[in-house]
Amino acid sequence: MRTISLSEYQTAPTNLTSPELDQLLASRLVGVSPRLDGRYDLTAGSTVGTAVFPGMRLLIRPKIGIRNVFFLLSYGLGLARWDAERFPYGEDEDLFRAMAWLYQAEVRYAARIGLVRDYQDRHEQLATIRGRIDIAAQVRTLQGRRLPLECRYQDYTEDSQLNRVLKAAHRRLLRIPGLGADVLRELRADLRLFGEVAEVDYGPKTVPKLQFNRLNEGWRAPGVLAEMILRQDSLRDVTGSLDALSFTVDMNKVFERFVEAVVRREARRAGLTSEAQARRKLTARVRMKPDLVLREGGRDVAVGDAKYKELALAEWPHADLYQLLAYCDALQLRRGLLIYAGSRRPRTELVKGTNVNLEIIGIDLEGDHREVLARAQTAAARLVEHAVLSRQASRVMAA
Repeated sequence: MRTISLSEYQTAPTNLTSPELDQLLASRLVGVSPRLDGRYDLTAGSTVGTAVFPGMRLLIRPKIGIRNVFFLLSYGLGLARWDAERFPYGEDEDLFRAMAWLYQAEVRYAARIGLVRDYQDRHEQLATIRGRIDIAAQVRTLQGRRLPLECRYQDYTEDSQLNRVLKAAHRRLLRIPGLGADVLRELRADLRLFGEVAEVDYGPKTVPKLQFNRLNEGWRAPGVLAEMILRQDSLRDVTGSLDALSFTVDMNKVFERFVEAVVRREARRAGLTSEAQARRKLTARVRMKPDLVLREGGRDVAVGDAKYKELALAEWPHADLYQLLAYCDALQLRRGLLIYAGSRRPRTELVKGTNVNLEIIGIDLEGDHREVLARAQTAAARLVEHAVLSRQASRVMAA
């Protein structure tokens, strides 16, 4: 199988066969432009990961490394646990292999407490009474016969929705070529845990949203991963004809959710509430959705926006600042915070003719997880400071 490897936001000249060209165009994972020398320029964007086509494997490597991608993912999902100790997996170009390894490791870890059992509703024809007799079904289907009996009952079983999703994720991973003999061996061994669980082939749009409580909390991490695995097989679903498997993540969304989670925790400590992707009105008919809004007493007191990549449009070089200014104006706030991914010196821009300050700060996503989290907490603390300053200004005006 041929492997085409790119880095995030990288353009690389590549020779392509006609089937390969058709597959890449249909996938929409990379930009494809013809060159004068007969090759094609392949340009990756913010989507990173792996796609496996017939005869070809496409790898798009993240700039910050797979370990840090999974750290951002886990924190954004409320699973702040995949640090260097919980995720000792070495760097790998293939997000599929890393995901399969992590999923197998989490299943093995959770299996120490055994599979979770749950009550499931059953409806069967039995020779003896179990539960209660469904009189309506008995009359409708058996027309007065005494046996068998239409019984409805609850069965305390391992054949639960959670375990069906976990088993389906195992089956999906085992279909992927190139995962490696060690991971495949462990996945096949762990599949035996689910011998009493029904086989369900979930489509990307039919994967149930799992609910967790104190009884099944120990299976949250593998359950969340299983949902991600089953929802990722989406290329065929999008095009209707492309036969491919994929595991990709959009780094824009990963970064936004990570920042949202960190801001939410910092806001809670300060007695504030955080609203992500808040729906607000710019005009009577134009709606907007700031990434970060802090509230106190039913009032918006701070606004921020998280940007993984700075826009560099030649005709509109400061689009992010214009957007933040619109948020501040609509919410009647004197300050706004623009949070970028990457190392940059903080700066503040005073909008001419107004008293609105637009502050810019960066979060370097490379390096140790604790350092990344500390940088994000610094940015979140700055947004909380905006809320405090807003509160103080309101009190002065009221006095």
